[in-house]
Amino acid sequence: MIFLCGLFISVQELPVFLQPVSYCIPITYGVDILKAAIIGTGHIAPILSFMVLTGFSLALFGLSAAIVRRNWIY
Repeated sequence: MIFLCGLFISVQELPVFLQPVSYCIPITYGVDILKAAIIGTGHIAPILSFMVLTGFSLALFGLSAAIVRRNWIY
């Protein structure tokens, strides 16, 4: 995931078939926020990145809560 998120190689420089995979990885949005803040070269709007990260967080939290609720030992 670290190689596909745009940390070492920009997402735009990845092969065309890997770019959609890169946008499915939450780290991509965090890296883009940091690049925009430090270097000023982010390619995704920071507000969109924050919204996507919040969405990933809520979805994964809901999934983990459902799994714990289903497998809870009483």
